[in-house]
Amino acid sequence: MPELPAVERVRALFEKHIQGHRIVSVTAVEDPLVFAGLTKDQVEAHLLNHTVIGSHRRGKQLWFELDSGMFMTMHLGMTGSVDQRGAKAFVYGTDTPSAKTAAAVGALAAGQRKLDIDGVLQAPPSHQEVPTSRASRTRTKRRRVATETCTETRGIKSEPVAAGAAEADAPVSQSKQGKQGRRATAKTKGETAARLDDKQAPSWPPRHAKVCFVLDNGNEFYFRDQRRFGRLTFTNDIKSHPSVAPLGRDPINDWFGLDEFCEMLSGTQRPIKAVLLDQHVMAGVGNWIADDALYMSAVHPARLAPALTRQQAAALHHAIPHICNIAVGLGAETDEMPKGWLIHVRWKSRNKTTQTLDGKTVTFSTVAGRTTAVVAAVQTKGPSIPSKKNKKKPTGLAKASSSRTATARKGSKTGAAAGSKAKAAQPNDKAAVVQRRGTKRKPPAPADDQRETTGRSRTPRQTPHKAGLAPVRASKRKAAAASR
Repeated sequence: MPELPAVERVRALFEKHIQGHRIVSVTAVEDPLVFAGLTKDQVEAHLLNHTVIGSHRRGKQLWFELDSGMFMTMHLGMTGSVDQRGAKAFVYGTDTPSAKTAAAVGALAAGQRKLDIDGVLQAPPSHQEVPTSRASRTRTKRRRVATETCTETRGIKSEPVAAGAAEADAPVSQSKQGKQGRRATAKTKGETAARLDDKQAPSWPPRHAKVCFVLDNGNEFYFRDQRRFGRLTFTNDIKSHPSVAPLGRDPINDWFGLDEFCEMLSGTQRPIKAVLLDQHVMAGVGNWIADDALYMSAVHPARLAPALTRQQAAALHHAIPHICNIAVGLGAETDEMPKGWLIHVRWKSRNKTTQTLDGKTVTFSTVAGRTTAVVAAVQTKGPSIPSKKNKKKPTGLAKASSSRTATARKGSKTGAAAGSKAKAAQPNDKAAVVQRRGTKRKPPAPADDQRETTGRSRTPRQTPHKAGLAPVRASKRKAAAASR
């Protein structure tokens, strides 16, 4: 995914080459996913005959102010980029190719199929090895049609193939490839163009282009996104836009102070790698920036954030903007970055282990759901934050935070105790009442009118109105006997 340096490169490109020039021609494709529900006509209407007057970035989010009062927001997603026609297309995450890889790329341009992860040429299967199922034939036909008309099928008219392309249409002689001696089948220039980089493709616009626009000075630019995780939308209120409003601090434009940074780390219980990747906390810090910053700070990515010492927090606080500024100054070109950085081993090593320049082993694990490079000889995991069951004392930033909390609690308890003593010293007439209420009272003796004629007293549980009915009923029975 393009991180802060690659996104800043796009902002600088807009500011240097696009800002201040009127857009005289726009061609977009139908893609409701990238354009967030907008049609290509709506996108073209927002841009046509308008001028970019401001270029801004926060973290990985871009927005450009138009003279119409609207803002064009742009997120590059996983594979998005903005490039100029005729210039070298930017490819994120690439490094200086070795002689082996360069030879394989030359063979790919001659009509081969693909490269494996180690850069070794893989010849396409022979015609006998191609599956013969109906679904497989249908997929093969669709791919062939898509590569031959890679731009016309997206609603954009292609320009004629450049001179000399006819020479490339000639069949390529078959040669043995690999240990098994498999033979490669020749491919035409039109089929190969879809697999080449944009600087080699003969047609315009390039494959996966979502919108292309021409400026009043004749320069042409395009926004492309192969995997379609990018977004390009328009709004008239950028401050409350959901892609901008929740973003955290920017390592270049709006970074933390050291005390604020330490306070932020002590207020969470997550691993430090998860904190660095949280865009609501640090906007723009991505996977490789986090790994290199933690490596420079000698902090293990899985260590809990409050367990960092202040010295480690200060080193990390310095490393993050330091890496971002160097990468931005180098134009986000991976091969130009310092060779001691871990970014150079992230995409080269696919066997999950490699070494740094000084011979230390680099291993790969998953932390915070992301592939993480760790140099165990430098980055020790260290103590963690104790749970409620663990009675060990906290360390690092958590120790300082807990000491401040304990001091505040001690002060509150001391004040409460002093207040209760002062209250007890004052005369209080209610003390006797409370004491009397605490004693048990004896039940009252039954009244004389509650005694039955037999002389036996009623129990305290019997109600008074039932106790008074007994003599009345006896007198009625005597009167009835006398009348008979």
